[in-house]
Amino acid sequence: MKIADDLYGIQTETTREIVWDGGSLCYVKRGSTWEAEPCREEASTRLAHVKGILQATDGDAGADVDGLDEKELEALKALGYIH
Repeated sequence: MKIADDLYGIQTETTREIVWDGGSLCYVKRGSTWEAEPCREEASTRLAHVKGILQATDGDAGADVDGLDEKELEALKALGYIH
């Protein structure tokens, strides 16, 4: 999801990620609390993936979803960002 012009987020049932130009924060849900954890990718790489997906008008029209796992894809499909 786009939070602001330069701030994006991805959330699934058990993960939460906030990315911006130059940084990112990642969390995992353990029980009923969210705990910080190291992010899987560099912030710049992840930001490029998220921006590409959100800017695509149709998920089949060239959106770069290679770096996303199945839960992230399902979340974006549920929100209508990709098809």
